[in-house]
Amino acid sequence: MLMKKLRTLFGGKAAHPQERRIEGPDGQITLKTAVVEPVPQQIVPLGSPELQWIAESAAQAARFLAAYQPGAAPSLQSYDLAFGRWQADKGLRFTDQDVVDMLGAWLGNCLAGEFDMEWVFVADEYGTDLAVRSRTDEILSFPFASVAKRIENNQHDFMVGVRYAVQDMISRGAKKR
Repeated sequence: MLMKKLRTLFGGKAAHPQERRIEGPDGQITLKTAVVEPVPQQIVPLGSPELQWIAESAAQAARFLAAYQPGAAPSLQSYDLAFGRWQADKGLRFTDQDVVDMLGAWLGNCLAGEFDMEWVFVADEYGTDLAVRSRTDEILSFPFASVAKRIENNQHDFMVGVRYAVQDMISRGAKKR
């Protein structure tokens, strides 16, 4: 099921990924990009109930940060460190789904605020997912799926990379018509 969802994120069957490096705050970040077959998508802005759930989930992220990075100010770097500690802890303080909900909402809100993006539902032949979409460019980012993928692959230190990847996509992006 998750692989089906991940195909949704990349819009269909991908060609061989190509790596490219961009500069981040602590050095180079490797981006993997691939040309994909277009898949028709229906994109709908979220309504008040969904936005309220996202706000509540993002607010809960502070509990996660306090548990795994006590005293740290909320930042992409501190959440990356907390996420790595949570993975190593394997405790039951937060379930995988709790972490996807909290950190996905927090990351999406960061992207939305910094890059003038809005929360949307994206539906296609593979399913439905939440994303943030640029208001000016043809750019989508899937923060909940980004967190879920890192849990599944036991990866960490990704939130900073997602932020800089979105910035890079926007700098290269196609303007909406």
